[in-house]
Amino acid sequence: MLCGTLINFQLAVTSTQGPYTINFSLLAGSPQPPTAYFFDNFENGVNGWTTGGTQNFWAQVTNVSYSPTHSWHESPSGVYPNNMNSWLKSPVINLAGKTNTSVSAYFLHALEAGYDYAYLEYSTDGGTTWAPSYLARFNGVTLSWAQTAAASPMLDNQANVALRLRVTSDSGVVADGIYMDDFAVNYTPITCEPPTPTAVQLSNVGSTTPALPYGTMAAALALLLAAGAVAWRRRTV
Repeated sequence: MLCGTLINFQLAVTSTQGPYTINFSLLAGSPQPPTAYFFDNFENGVNGWTTGGTQNFWAQVTNVSYSPTHSWHESPSGVYPNNMNSWLKSPVINLAGKTNTSVSAYFLHALEAGYDYAYLEYSTDGGTTWAPSYLARFNGVTLSWAQTAAASPMLDNQANVALRLRVTSDSGVVADGIYMDDFAVNYTPITCEPPTPTAVQLSNVGSTTPALPYGTMAAALALLLAAGAVAWRRRTV
């Protein structure tokens, strides 16, 4: 079994309320804190980002940014135009072997409420096609920079990921638009080393009891977790 493999379990339970099953999963390894696999603070040029669409004026600017001194903005000369449908697309990102992914960035925006929107969208074929759903949507006005972070399980183990920020406007009111900075794609690394043991007091285990193998301990822990779920469900029935 490879490190990082997701193992799916199904526990059959019989209780006074009748039989049912509990599904749960374990990773073959120990998850570590989330790590940025791809990060761009836009301080080193375009770096493979591309733009396109209708009324496309995307550019890096220096007058407004979250982390000095650059951000991307769809209308650097002033307010955005009417009937716009333009986008800023990331380079292709290889997330093969990466799990528990998420996409985050800092945004500042002024978009006509209820009519003009920005969408954070994703593709798993390098940008040839785009998913009909989005990771985040922006509308209205924010007075300060705010980070948006979206879980992206659909991007786990995908080798040809692209992301884009797309802005649309109608034929009415226009405003300053949206700025983006400090863009990141994160994942949860997995280590296959057993965790460092800590002091544990086991009142029913004598000094001559042999140590359990690491895999056996993990299986026992899974059963204990499942038993806890059963107890919780029975308390709530």
